[in-house]
Amino acid sequence: LDIQITDPDMRDTQRQIQRLRELAVFGLDEVGPGDPNYDAATEAEFNYFEGLSYLFSAMYFSALPQEPVGVPVTSEAHYQNAITAFDAAIAINAQPEYYLAKARANYYLGNQSAAVTAATNALALSTDFSRFVLFDQANGPVNIFENALYQRATFDDLQPLPTLDFLDPKYSFLSTSQDAPVHYLKAEEAYLILAEANLADNNI
Repeated sequence: LDIQITDPDMRDTQRQIQRLRELAVFGLDEVGPGDPNYDAATEAEFNYFEGLSYLFSAMYFSALPQEPVGVPVTSEAHYQNAITAFDAAIAINAQPEYYLAKARANYYLGNQSAAVTAATNALALSTDFSRFVLFDQANGPVNIFENALYQRATFDDLQPLPTLDFLDPKYSFLSTSQDAPVHYLKAEEAYLILAEANLADNNI
């Protein structure tokens, strides 16, 4: 595929990332303070999702705005924003996936020691955690990747990456009512970050 920044898929991807951020900010600024049952775990999740929006902004685009109709900022700035948001979540209610998300942001920034520290902290809380997205084939949202890879089942214009792992397909068909979940933060990534850090230090 020759993907241009003007393609509708790019526009829609940017919109969904921005939407995630604005939903999280709205939760922190409006929903939480107005909810008598608001608790620390929910507040931490709002910070976590805000951090994810910055993380995805940085991972997939060289520059994107960080506020409505704002000027684009660099991916490095988005990674820093993500770390700040993850730190806020950790301070409120530490979870292993918060630490792993922070480790990933530091990894992409090239901050080896910070990435190692965050990955180690994640594994100290859990060695087998996973965060994943659930899909509903009948009522939505549906897994668009599953539709493209499985239901269409032709690869004349879309060759999936090896990391999608066809020995254990992450976009496989389950039933007419439920799509397979997609795991986006797993403990195994923390181990890989630690392994790569050891290799960088010649600690085979």
